[in-house]
Amino acid sequence: MLLENLEQNKEAFPNIAIPTLEGLEMVKVCDILYVTGDSNYANIHMRNRAPILISKTVKYIEERLKGHKFF
Repeated sequence: MLLENLEQNKEAFPNIAIPTLEGLEMVKVCDILYVTGDSNYANIHMRNRAPILISKTVKYIEERLKGHKFF
């Protein structure tokens, strides 16, 4: 439900929810530098912090970033 609300109001929320081992982490889209992938994993390279490794594909991240003026 929360994710659905965030997806519908992308302009109002400049963050995306990233599923990590610890749970969902809210990440500012403007802090994402680039994303790399290896099979079913994605590495989200961030500004001013270590990359976040998640067990999702790059395509999954691309879908989350649609409408956020990332590309």
